[in-house]
Amino acid sequence: MHAEKLHRIEKVQWNPPVLSFQIERHGGTTLGSTRAEMQHWEVNVEQGTANQVRRTHRQIHSMAKRWSPAALAVELAEAIRQGKDHQKLLWRKKGTVALSGDAVPDGFKQTVAGRKKKLKEAIAQILGSDWPERVWRTPA
Repeated sequence: MHAEKLHRIEKVQWNPPVLSFQIERHGGTTLGSTRAEMQHWEVNVEQGTANQVRRTHRQIHSMAKRWSPAALAVELAEAIRQGKDHQKLLWRKKGTVALSGDAVPDGFKQTVAGRKKKLKEAIAQILGSDWPERVWRTPA
């Protein structure tokens, strides 16, 4: 941790010889998380040791609105079964298909990835085991 991040420390307590505090870290937010990690530290100034004793999280951006893939999964499964074009599907060679970039509502990277995964799982469940899992391919 660099010294310039010390302005983020909170709940500082001095119980000699231990200085304890918590600090907000933003590593996950750079990857699309809406939560910051809160690290709780204890520094023993006599022994010259520092230990992170606990980790929690703090919501710093609003979470994305809830979204259910159910209705869209039914629509896309039917289009796949029939081999029809759909604005949220990209057909590939040999009958493979991918979800288009706008197949799910936009949002943070992790949220979008999770939504696409849930949509694919819902479609696979509707199509059943007779539809090969290899149908999904990553878009070009």
